[in-house]
Amino acid sequence: MLRRLIANARRQDWFAVTVELLVVVLGIFIGMQVTNWNEDRKLARQASEYRESLATDLATDEDTMRAHAEYYRVIEQYGKVALGYLERPVPVTDPQQAAQLVTALMIASSLWEYRQARPTYEDLKSTGNLPLLGGTALRVRLVNYYTAVDSAAVQWDVVTGYRSHVRSIIPAEAQRRIMDTCEHVAPGERLDLKMDPDCRPDLAPWNPVEVLQEIVRSPGIRGDLTLGMSQLRLKIQLFTLQADAAAAMRAQVAGQPAR
Repeated sequence: MLRRLIANARRQDWFAVTVELLVVVLGIFIGMQVTNWNEDRKLARQASEYRESLATDLATDEDTMRAHAEYYRVIEQYGKVALGYLERPVPVTDPQQAAQLVTALMIASSLWEYRQARPTYEDLKSTGNLPLLGGTALRVRLVNYYTAVDSAAVQWDVVTGYRSHVRSIIPAEAQRRIMDTCEHVAPGERLDLKMDPDCRPDLAPWNPVEVLQEIVRSPGIRGDLTLGMSQLRLKIQLFTLQADAAAAMRAQVAGQPAR
Protein backbone atom coordinates (compact mmCIF):
# COMPACT_ATOMS: atom_id res chain seq x y z
CA MET A 1 0.00 0.00 0.00
CA LEU A 2 2.88 2.35 0.77
CA ARG A 3 4.45 1.63 -2.66
CA ARG A 4 1.13 2.32 -4.36
CA LEU A 5 0.74 5.54 -2.41
CA ILE A 6 4.22 6.73 -3.47
CA ALA A 7 3.62 5.69 -7.06
CA ASN A 8 0.32 7.55 -7.25
CA ALA A 9 1.91 10.62 -5.68
CA ARG A 10 4.67 10.60 -8.31
CA ARG A 11 2.05 10.38 -11.05
CA GLN A 12 0.18 13.16 -9.24
CA ASP A 13 -2.91 10.95 -9.17
CA TRP A 14 -4.37 12.76 -6.19
CA PHE A 15 -7.67 10.98 -6.31
CA ALA A 16 -5.92 7.63 -5.91
CA VAL A 17 -3.73 9.10 -3.15
CA THR A 18 -6.84 10.30 -1.32
CA VAL A 19 -8.49 6.91 -1.64
CA GLU A 20 -5.37 5.15 -0.34
CA LEU A 21 -5.16 7.53 2.62
CA LEU A 22 -8.83 7.01 3.42
CA VAL A 23 -8.32 3.26 3.34
CA VAL A 24 -5.38 3.58 5.75
CA VAL A 25 -7.31 5.89 8.11
CA LEU A 26 -10.40 3.68 7.96
CA GLY A 27 -8.28 0.61 8.67
CA ILE A 28 -6.70 2.26 11.70
CA PHE A 29 -10.10 3.44 12.94
CA ILE A 30 -11.66 -0.01 12.57
CA GLY A 31 -8.65 -1.60 14.29
CA MET A 32 -8.96 0.79 17.22
CA GLN A 33 -12.69 0.15 17.47
CA VAL A 34 -12.18 -3.60 17.47
CA THR A 35 -9.50 -3.23 20.16
CA ASN A 36 -11.78 -1.03 22.26
CA TRP A 37 -14.68 -3.42 21.75
CA ASN A 38 -12.59 -6.36 22.88
CA GLU A 39 -11.33 -4.40 25.88
CA ASP A 40 -14.90 -3.41 26.81
CA ARG A 41 -16.00 -7.02 26.54
CA LYS A 42 -13.10 -8.08 28.75
CA LEU A 43 -13.92 -5.45 31.37
CA ALA A 44 -17.62 -6.31 31.27
CA ARG A 45 -16.84 -9.99 31.76
CA GLN A 46 -14.43 -9.16 34.60
CA ALA A 47 -17.01 -6.87 36.22
CA SER A 48 -19.66 -9.59 35.97
CA GLU A 49 -17.32 -12.12 37.59
CA TYR A 50 -16.50 -9.68 40.40
CA ARG A 51 -20.20 -8.97 41.04
CA GLU A 52 -21.02 -12.67 41.09
CA SER A 53 -18.17 -13.42 43.50
CA LEU A 54 -19.06 -10.44 45.70
CA ALA A 55 -22.71 -11.51 45.80
CA THR A 56 -21.56 -14.96 46.97
CA ASP A 57 -19.45 -13.38 49.73
CA LEU A 58 -22.40 -11.25 50.85
CA ALA A 59 -24.74 -14.25 50.87
CA THR A 60 -22.25 -16.04 53.12
CA ASP A 61 -22.13 -12.95 55.35
CA GLU A 62 -25.90 -12.93 55.70
CA ASP A 63 -26.18 -16.65 56.45
CA THR A 64 -23.32 -16.58 58.97
CA MET A 65 -24.61 -13.48 60.75
CA ARG A 66 -28.11 -14.90 61.04
CA ALA A 67 -26.66 -18.14 62.39
CA HIS A 68 -24.76 -16.16 65.04
CA ALA A 69 -27.88 -14.17 65.95
CA GLU A 70 -29.90 -17.38 66.37
CA TYR A 71 -27.13 -18.97 68.44
CA TYR A 72 -27.05 -16.00 70.81
CA ARG A 73 -30.86 -15.94 71.09
CA VAL A 74 -30.68 -19.43 72.57
CA ILE A 75 -27.85 -18.32 74.86
CA GLU A 76 -30.01 -15.38 75.93
CA GLN A 77 -32.82 -17.73 76.97
CA TYR A 78 -30.45 -19.67 79.18
CA GLY A 79 -29.15 -16.37 80.51
CA LYS A 80 -32.63 -15.25 81.51
CA VAL A 81 -33.12 -18.46 83.49
CA ALA A 82 -29.73 -18.05 85.15
CA LEU A 83 -30.23 -14.36 86.00
CA GLY A 84 -33.75 -15.01 87.25
CA TYR A 85 -32.36 -17.49 89.74
CA LEU A 86 -29.46 -15.26 90.85
CA GLU A 87 -31.88 -12.41 91.48
CA ARG A 88 -34.03 -14.63 93.76
CA PRO A 89 -31.81 -17.51 94.87
CA VAL A 90 -33.59 -20.14 96.90
CA PRO A 91 -32.04 -23.31 98.34
CA VAL A 92 -32.07 -26.15 95.80
CA THR A 93 -31.65 -29.71 97.00
CA ASP A 94 -32.79 -31.63 93.93
CA PRO A 95 -29.64 -32.59 91.91
CA GLN A 96 -31.48 -32.50 88.58
CA GLN A 97 -32.86 -29.00 89.20
CA ALA A 98 -29.44 -27.85 90.35
CA ALA A 99 -27.87 -29.37 87.23
CA GLN A 100 -30.30 -27.45 85.01
CA LEU A 101 -29.43 -24.19 86.77
CA VAL A 102 -25.69 -24.84 86.59
CA THR A 103 -26.14 -25.64 82.88
CA ALA A 104 -28.00 -22.37 82.34
CA LEU A 105 -25.32 -20.43 84.23
CA MET A 106 -22.61 -22.08 82.15
CA ILE A 107 -24.27 -21.69 78.74
CA ALA A 108 -25.04 -18.04 79.48
CA SER A 109 -21.28 -17.45 79.21
CA SER A 110 -20.97 -19.01 75.73
CA LEU A 111 -19.12 -17.23 72.96
CA TRP A 112 -19.04 -17.87 69.21
CA GLU A 113 -16.38 -15.69 67.63
CA TYR A 114 -17.12 -14.12 64.25
CA ARG A 115 -14.51 -13.57 61.56
CA GLN A 116 -15.65 -12.19 58.24
CA ALA A 117 -14.03 -13.43 55.03
CA ARG A 118 -14.02 -10.73 52.35
CA PRO A 119 -11.73 -12.06 49.57
CA THR A 120 -13.52 -10.36 46.68
CA TYR A 121 -13.65 -6.95 48.33
CA GLU A 122 -9.97 -7.13 49.32
CA ASP A 123 -9.06 -8.14 45.77
CA LEU A 124 -11.07 -5.24 44.33
CA LYS A 125 -9.28 -2.82 46.65
CA SER A 126 -5.77 -4.17 46.12
CA THR A 127 -6.10 -4.22 42.32
CA GLY A 128 -7.85 -0.87 42.06
CA ASN A 129 -10.79 -2.55 40.34
CA LEU A 130 -13.57 -1.17 42.53
CA PRO A 131 -14.74 1.13 39.68
CA LEU A 132 -15.62 -1.99 37.68
CA LEU A 133 -18.62 -2.53 39.94
CA GLY A 134 -20.42 0.50 38.58
CA GLY A 135 -21.32 3.96 39.81
CA THR A 136 -19.87 5.85 42.74
CA ALA A 137 -23.02 5.39 44.83
CA LEU A 138 -22.69 1.60 44.83
CA ARG A 139 -19.00 1.74 45.70
CA VAL A 140 -19.68 4.11 48.61
CA ARG A 141 -22.41 1.81 49.95
CA LEU A 142 -20.06 -1.16 49.70
CA VAL A 143 -17.28 0.63 51.60
CA ASN A 144 -19.80 1.74 54.22
CA TYR A 145 -21.07 -1.82 54.58
CA TYR A 146 -17.64 -3.25 55.35
CA THR A 147 -16.83 -0.33 57.64
CA ALA A 148 -20.03 -1.03 59.59
CA VAL A 149 -19.06 -4.70 59.93
CA ASP A 150 -15.68 -3.69 61.35
CA SER A 151 -17.38 -1.39 63.85
CA ALA A 152 -19.85 -4.09 64.90
CA ALA A 153 -17.02 -6.60 65.27
CA VAL A 154 -15.68 -4.54 68.18
CA GLN A 155 -18.84 -5.47 70.10
CA TRP A 156 -19.00 -9.04 68.78
CA ASP A 157 -15.51 -9.74 70.11
CA VAL A 158 -16.18 -8.47 73.64
CA VAL A 159 -15.54 -11.13 76.27
CA THR A 160 -17.48 -10.24 79.41
CA GLY A 161 -16.20 -10.68 82.95
CA TYR A 162 -19.05 -13.08 83.63
CA ARG A 163 -17.56 -15.67 81.27
CA SER A 164 -14.28 -15.92 83.17
CA HIS A 165 -16.05 -15.53 86.53
CA VAL A 166 -18.51 -18.42 86.23
CA ARG A 167 -16.04 -20.67 84.42
CA SER A 168 -13.57 -20.26 87.27
CA ILE A 169 -16.13 -21.90 89.57
CA ILE A 170 -17.71 -24.72 87.57
CA PRO A 171 -15.37 -27.75 87.45
CA ALA A 172 -13.56 -28.01 84.13
CA GLU A 173 -14.83 -31.51 83.35
CA ALA A 174 -18.38 -30.43 84.16
CA GLN A 175 -17.96 -27.56 81.71
CA ARG A 176 -16.77 -30.01 79.09
CA ARG A 177 -19.77 -32.27 79.72
CA ILE A 178 -22.18 -29.35 79.35
CA MET A 179 -20.70 -28.05 76.10
CA ASP A 180 -20.22 -31.50 74.58
CA THR A 181 -23.83 -32.33 75.33
CA CYS A 182 -25.47 -29.01 74.46
CA GLU A 183 -23.43 -27.44 71.66
CA HIS A 184 -23.22 -29.03 68.23
CA VAL A 185 -21.65 -28.25 64.86
CA ALA A 186 -24.31 -28.20 62.16
CA PRO A 187 -23.42 -30.18 59.01
CA GLY A 188 -22.27 -28.04 56.09
CA GLU A 189 -19.27 -26.48 54.41
CA ARG A 190 -18.80 -23.79 57.04
CA LEU A 191 -18.69 -23.88 60.83
CA ASP A 192 -22.21 -23.37 62.19
CA LEU A 193 -22.73 -23.83 65.90
CA LYS A 194 -26.09 -24.83 67.29
CA MET A 195 -27.04 -24.74 70.96
CA ASP A 196 -29.70 -27.13 72.18
CA PRO A 197 -32.45 -24.95 73.71
CA ASP A 198 -33.46 -27.68 76.17
CA CYS A 199 -30.24 -29.36 77.21
CA ARG A 200 -30.05 -31.58 80.28
CA PRO A 201 -26.54 -32.94 80.77
CA ASP A 202 -25.81 -35.39 83.55
CA LEU A 203 -23.75 -33.47 86.13
CA ALA A 204 -24.21 -35.93 88.99
CA PRO A 205 -20.47 -36.78 89.23
CA TRP A 206 -19.72 -33.16 90.24
CA ASN A 207 -22.49 -32.67 92.83
CA PRO A 208 -24.42 -29.88 91.04
CA VAL A 209 -26.10 -28.78 94.29
CA GLU A 210 -22.73 -27.79 95.76
CA VAL A 211 -21.54 -26.22 92.49
CA LEU A 212 -24.72 -24.11 92.35
CA GLN A 213 -24.25 -22.98 95.95
CA GLU A 214 -20.66 -21.96 95.24
CA ILE A 215 -21.73 -19.92 92.23
CA VAL A 216 -24.44 -18.13 94.20
CA ARG A 217 -21.97 -17.31 97.00
CA SER A 218 -19.41 -15.85 94.60
CA PRO A 219 -19.28 -12.03 95.04
CA GLY A 220 -20.37 -10.00 92.04
CA ILE A 221 -21.63 -12.92 89.98
CA ARG A 222 -25.12 -11.44 89.52
CA GLY A 223 -23.75 -8.06 88.42
CA ASP A 224 -21.40 -9.73 85.97
CA LEU A 225 -24.25 -11.72 84.44
CA THR A 226 -26.48 -8.64 84.28
CA LEU A 227 -23.80 -6.82 82.30
CA GLY A 228 -23.22 -9.92 80.19
CA MET A 229 -26.92 -10.10 79.29
CA SER A 230 -26.84 -6.48 78.16
CA GLN A 231 -23.85 -7.21 75.93
CA LEU A 232 -25.57 -10.34 74.63
CA ARG A 233 -28.65 -8.37 73.57
CA LEU A 234 -26.42 -5.89 71.73
CA LYS A 235 -24.69 -8.72 69.85
CA ILE A 236 -28.03 -10.14 68.73
CA GLN A 237 -29.19 -6.74 67.51
CA LEU A 238 -25.96 -6.04 65.64
CA PHE A 239 -25.85 -9.46 63.97
CA THR A 240 -29.46 -9.05 62.85
CA LEU A 241 -28.90 -5.54 61.52
CA GLN A 242 -25.74 -6.50 59.65
CA ALA A 243 -27.42 -9.59 58.19
CA ASP A 244 -30.16 -7.34 56.81
CA ALA A 245 -27.49 -4.98 55.47
CA ALA A 246 -25.69 -7.89 53.78
CA ALA A 247 -28.93 -8.98 52.08
CA ALA A 248 -29.60 -5.44 50.85
CA MET A 249 -26.01 -5.01 49.66
CA ARG A 250 -26.15 -8.31 47.80
CA ALA A 251 -29.35 -7.25 46.02
CA GLN A 252 -27.72 -3.99 44.97
CA VAL A 253 -24.60 -5.72 43.69
CA ALA A 254 -26.57 -8.38 41.80
CA GLY A 255 -28.85 -5.76 40.25
CA GLN A 256 -26.04 -3.48 39.10
CA PRO A 257 -26.00 -3.31 35.28
CA ALA A 258 -22.88 -4.43 33.43
CA ARG A 259 -20.32 -1.74 32.73
